[in-house]
Amino acid sequence: MKHLTLALLMSVALVACSKKEDTPSVETPSAPGGGSGMIENKLFEFSVSKPAGWHVQSTEEMIKLSQKGSSLMAGNDQNMKVLLEESLKTTLPLFGFFQHPPGTPVPTNASLMGVAENVSQAPGIKKGCDYIFHARKLIEGAALKYTVSPGCQTLTQNGITFGYMDASVTANGVDVKQRYLACVSGNHVLSFVQTYFDEKSKQEVEAAFATVKAKCV
Repeated sequence: MKHLTLALLMSVALVACSKKEDTPSVETPSAPGGGSGMIENKLFEFSVSKPAGWHVQSTEEMIKLSQKGSSLMAGNDQNMKVLLEESLKTTLPLFGFFQHPPGTPVPTNASLMGVAENVSQAPGIKKGCDYIFHARKLIEGAALKYTVSPGCQTLTQNGITFGYMDASVTANGVDVKQRYLACVSGNHVLSFVQTYFDEKSKQEVEAAFATVKAKCV
C-alpha cells in the first residue's frame, strides 16, 4: 500500500513533539483566523466549520507538519521513509484546527485535521473501512507504539458513512487519544483525525467534526 494520509502524519508529529517546539482549482480556502468561519472545497463539495477562537493552520503549516510526522513515523526504517515521502505527493491538505496555536505553552492541545488523498492507483479502496485497513497497518509499524482498536467501525452523519478506528499513545508523559475517520469521494479518500485528551476535549472535536459535509459514497 503506497498511500498514507497527511492527517495521520501530522497527528504523529504533534503527538511526538514537545509542546514547546515550535492546483488552484482544488485548493481549500482558509477560514479567517481567530473567529468562527467555514472552510470549503468545491471539488469534493466539502465544508467544515471552525470552532470560534480555535487556530486554523495554513496549507504551508500543514505540509511542514506532515513532513515532520513522516520522519518521526519512519524512524530508522528507510523503506518506510521512501514510502511516506511518495505518499506526500498524492495528498491535498483540507484543514487543520487546533484549540491553541501549536507551540502554545499548554499541557494539551486538542485538534481536528483533514486531507484528501488520491487513491486512483488503489482501485480496491471503495469505502472508508478499506482505507482504514491500510492506515492501521502503517500506524502499527510506526516508531511510536500505538494501541489501536480492533476492526473498523462505521459512523453516519450528514448523509456520509465514515469508517473509523480509535488509537491511543503516551508521549511526553501525556495520554493522547485519537480517532481516524475516512470516506471515499471519487478517486480520493477524505480522511480526518480527531485528537483529544479527556471527555471535554473529545466533545469539542466531535462537535467540530459534526459540521463536516462532503460528496462521499
